Amino acid sequence: MPQEQCEWDQVFGRFVSQVHYNRSLTPPKHVDGLFTTGARIGERFTKGFFIHRCAESIPLRTEQGHIDLIIMDDTNVVGLRRHQGNANQVRLLSVYELKIAEAILTK
Repeated sequence: MPQEQCEWDQVFGRFVSQVHYNRSLTPPKHVDGLFTTGARIGERFTKGFFIHRCAESIPLRTEQGHIDLIIMDDTNVVGLRRHQGNANQVRLLSVYELKIAEAILTK
């Protein structure tokens, strides 16, 4: 999708990173300004994730047992999910799931 489409969605007062619009739920290895990962399949969710300077990460355990990691800087936000604690199943959150996380964290 074009960049203009990405700017329509905001979560936590930040633009949803364009990686969420790539039609793939596979987390990228690098998101400019947010994170880099060298983690391999089977490693712990947080192992190998490097949060870039000026970015923050917020872990969130959902009622369904998933572990979400919301990563944001002053401008953009990206979300990752580990399915029910399974380190082999890490994916990008959907924009809808990011909005649910925002609702939970801003109660």
